[in-house]
Amino acid sequence: MRKLHFVMGARVRIDDMACRLGQSYEVDGLRYWHIIVRTTGLDQQPRPETELLDLYCAGRLVLDVDEELSPESRAARRRRRAVPLSDRPLNVRRRIQFRKEVIEGVDALTTPGCKVVSVFKDGKPTAETVLQTVLTELGRTKGIEIYGKPRPVSQASYYRWLRDYNENCDQADLEGEFSQRGRRNQVSRKVSAIAHASMAKLIEEMKDRRPEKKGKRLLTVSKIYDAARDAIKSYSDEHPGELLKLPSTSTLYRYWREFPANQRNVAVWGHVKARAMHRGPPLADVEPAAPLDFVQFDETLLPLMVVDEMLGIALGRPWLAWFVDVYTHGILGFYLGFEPPDDFVIASTLRHACLPKRYVRQEYPDIRYDWLPAGIPRFVTFDNSLQAHGHSIEQICGDLDILYDYQPPRMPWLKSEVEGTFATTNRLLLDELPGFVLPRGCGIDSSDYDPRKNAVIGLRHLLWIFHHWVVDDLHQQCPPSGLRQSINQRWIDGTKLVEPGYPESSTDLDVLFGIVRRGNLDHRGVYFKGLFYYGEAADTLRRRRGAKLSVIFKINPLNLGKMQLLIPDLALWAPLLVHPSYRVYASGLSLHTHELYRANSKRLYAADGLESWLKAKAYLSEIIAHAGFNAFNIRNLTVLARMAGIGTENIFNNLRLDGSLAPLTGPFGGLPLYPLAQPGAQNQVSAEERQELQGAGAVAPSKPQTFTIPTFYSDNSLGRRKP
Repeated sequence: MRKLHFVMGARVRIDDMACRLGQSYEVDGLRYWHIIVRTTGLDQQPRPETELLDLYCAGRLVLDVDEELSPESRAARRRRRAVPLSDRPLNVRRRIQFRKEVIEGVDALTTPGCKVVSVFKDGKPTAETVLQTVLTELGRTKGIEIYGKPRPVSQASYYRWLRDYNENCDQADLEGEFSQRGRRNQVSRKVSAIAHASMAKLIEEMKDRRPEKKGKRLLTVSKIYDAARDAIKSYSDEHPGELLKLPSTSTLYRYWREFPANQRNVAVWGHVKARAMHRGPPLADVEPAAPLDFVQFDETLLPLMVVDEMLGIALGRPWLAWFVDVYTHGILGFYLGFEPPDDFVIASTLRHACLPKRYVRQEYPDIRYDWLPAGIPRFVTFDNSLQAHGHSIEQICGDLDILYDYQPPRMPWLKSEVEGTFATTNRLLLDELPGFVLPRGCGIDSSDYDPRKNAVIGLRHLLWIFHHWVVDDLHQQCPPSGLRQSINQRWIDGTKLVEPGYPESSTDLDVLFGIVRRGNLDHRGVYFKGLFYYGEAADTLRRRRGAKLSVIFKINPLNLGKMQLLIPDLALWAPLLVHPSYRVYASGLSLHTHELYRANSKRLYAADGLESWLKAKAYLSEIIAHAGFNAFNIRNLTVLARMAGIGTENIFNNLRLDGSLAPLTGPFGGLPLYPLAQPGAQNQVSAEERQELQGAGAVAPSKPQTFTIPTFYSDNSLGRRKP
């Protein structure tokens, strides 16, 4: 996908006027840009970068890279860009990856001016250039890595790829027009299919076996070749009328190399040695050069009890997941709630990390500074968990052009930044909060301190405290050692080297972070989990293609209120809203909560419809409302909190592209994010008030409320020593 960067020469459109960014300069730490009108060449009055970012958030500043194209080419580019990279065929993804890695490899292996220098052999220059030598080597290594065999790369092809890629910095432009081309097969397709089937059977038979001795092969090359040739001879004996020529040894070896290397190594060496063979070097040894170069993700169960704001009963310990930037040690985005680790949590956290945090100064008037770290990461390290290996993460990272890797199991020191941030949070923030869960082996008897009885903090209060600590303390204050700048200052200095990239203005976040499903479309709409979705796009598609269709759609699992329908002819995703009779029920409803309602509806009322879902919802809410403090254990209370959707997935799902926050839905519907504000109150802070707050030594007092705010006390009565 395309990314917006404030760099010299970037073509943009400001208030529908074609412009180009000129040179930049700084005055009192603020960067200014010259704006050049492309039609006249006149230089407008320089504008600060903050003003340009405000125009981008308001939708008045957009990329304008298609102006010089013909209308047909511009329409074709829009259709091609509308389909994410992960939804394209495998051969197209391989072609784009190969060409992009060749371009990056040439930049890494050559210096300016040396590409056209001739290669010397025996002291004499030859006709071959340095560029052609590098391209030959890259075509061999990258071709084997991506295609399973070397690929030829000429200088003309390289310059054509480089021109297409540098024009818009969009990897989709490297697709090319090769859909009608193919390679010549010298071996019969039937022979090739038999050989591949025999090799796949060998891999399947050997994958669960263990070697008899350490270092001994389970499968040898001679066994592989013998099995393939025996299968071909057996087929020839059964079909005497068909003359099949046995392939050569090199052809069988090429077939064997077409299987993934990890599967081949598992079949030859076993699982243990294969995992050791495919482990890469740790990412921690590489030093990032700018913010967002390396980002680490992790999740943990917080040692803190959270209560229900209305009932006051303890709900259990929430999960905290976040992305930490290695360069600045700042927090890009986080998730806080009762959803256990899964790909939905990663998607919600990444959504919060990629977007600006403008909602902080809108929703929290007593926070003095802005949440600066934000943008699309360039490399992410996940933990070695099942959810990180899922297809959803591969799809999202592919669409955002994010490279990613996995931490080896049981080696948390390889992600020291994110693990250290967890330790800092526990020591400086959570340790003194009421409801803190003591670690095992602390020397305090569990009967002397019950975190459930001491818990008084709800999720919105915890979010407010967490935002306050991150923005005003963690990001703003310098480390006690004084040997490093603050996170905000390192972010400001680092973004001068490489500007952060944000999602394109036209990007629909529900499409980007949605899950792909197949379903049926008829006069009722698109059916999904008992709900029906319809709109103008579905009506037009039925009139053109048929009354009943099999369709592909994407849906955000955190909001069942709408989906995106794929229009095959135009290669576009069109939005569909849920049927009006389900709109109040499905707005802000997560897929997990909906499935719980359906399961209890079938169990209690033997029905599966809106009325029975609402009854099941009321039944479960009644259980929570009339349950005593000790009616459920912590595990059941946590399950009920997850069912209710208590978490930031129902808050940050309303986060817009400009960083502002739409009205909350789900369990927080009708409530402000700021817990000390009256429902429906606006928490906007003017620029003069914010400047006054930043210059003051303490936070300005908030307006008096009509309800009593609980006061929290903490001492050392438990006999614990301060660190």
